Amino acid sequence: GNLVANNYEGIVLSTGCEGNKIRGNNIINNTFLDGFAGVDLTNGARDNVVENNNIAQNRYGISIDHENNSIFGNQIIENGVGIHEYLEPTYGYKIFHNNFINNTKQVDLSNSSVNAWDNGVEGNYWSDYNETDLDQDGIGDTLYVINTNNTDHYPLMTQYTNPYIIPEFPSPLTILLFAM
Repeated sequence: GNLVANNYEGIVLSTGCEGNKIRGNNIINNTFLDGFAGVDLTNGARDNVVENNNIAQNRYGISIDHENNSIFGNQIIENGVGIHEYLEPTYGYKIFHNNFINNTKQVDLSNSSVNAWDNGVEGNYWSDYNETDLDQDGIGDTLYVINTNNTDHYPLMTQYTNPYIIPEFPSPLTILLFAM
């Protein structure tokens, strides 16, 4: 339930950070001095969970490398890049039930990364996905291809509605008041 705003970086889990949960936060506008990421899971951070956060207006919404972190139930909105691969190819990430909305680039990963972008039934909502749902089951009829080894097989046609309470996204005025 934290507001993490107007910093160089938002929340950083780095070397040796394992088994943490980043849950229920507003992580906004962490771009101070050409800042880095709203959430940084790099340099060996693994087996962490990023869930039910509002991650908006950062240079990179979530920066990742290495392996085995879970990212689900997040609002990833209006970042330079929604999810950005830092230095190393990524493996074993589970990334589903997120809403990727109006990021300049939704995802930036190398072709050698291999991650799961759905849970085998549902994937993520992508604001730039403009395909059809002929059987009207809420899942797009066409895959959302990120790159050679990364595909959302079950892209959602509407934004994922999280069964958990997500903190309300603050208005720019609220952010300004916190910055004062």
